[in-house]
Amino acid sequence: MHRTAPRSPAPAPLPRRPGPPAPVTAPAAAVPGFFGTAFDAVVGNVALPSIRRDVGGGITGL
Repeated sequence: MHRTAPRSPAPAPLPRRPGPPAPVTAPAAAVPGFFGTAFDAVVGNVALPSIRRDVGGGITGL
């Protein structure tokens, strides 16, 4: 018969923290959204003069 050493019990899991999500969650979602919006505005402002020259219109014609 093979004897094994007694096992120690598994540690208890840490209690979950009730309440709102971690304070990093909102900035982690807002920063990429702001970057996308700002990048879109910059690309639009840089491209509009070229579009006006090529197409012969302005922002009201778009």
